[in-house]
Amino acid sequence: MTDIGPIDKNKPLMTGSADELIETRKQGVRKREKKDCLQISETAQRLLNRTVQEKNIADRMAALHKEKLKAVKRRVADGFYERPDIKEKLADRLAEEDFERELETAKNEEKTAEEKVAEISSEERKPQDDTDLLSPPDSQGI
Repeated sequence: MTDIGPIDKNKPLMTGSADELIETRKQGVRKREKKDCLQISETAQRLLNRTVQEKNIADRMAALHKEKLKAVKRRVADGFYERPDIKEKLADRLAEEDFERELETAKNEEKTAEEKVAEISSEERKPQDDTDLLSPPDSQGI
């Protein structure tokens, strides 16, 4: 008597002619060939992860902002900001922020002025045309 091995439950039992079996296998190969494949580079994966992390941070910041806003609204409703000591602290902070803003503006204006001076100085050093190259330095513009 011949022993028959166990039936593999993952493989269908084959029935039909050899031609049918060949055609069935060809169709299976065609189906597998039609599958698309997408490969994402490591750089793209890192960028995607970074974007997701940044979105999570932004979401957490937005939630924190909402909570802080609710707290401020509660304090306003409770009259917290009507206390003299709190009014004084608020005035000091507003004045400090205004001073810092003015200082930053002045620094930016100074930097812009320095850049303009440097630009004008470099333009003055450049010859205007070929005649400037031929003229002695004393006679330029005369």
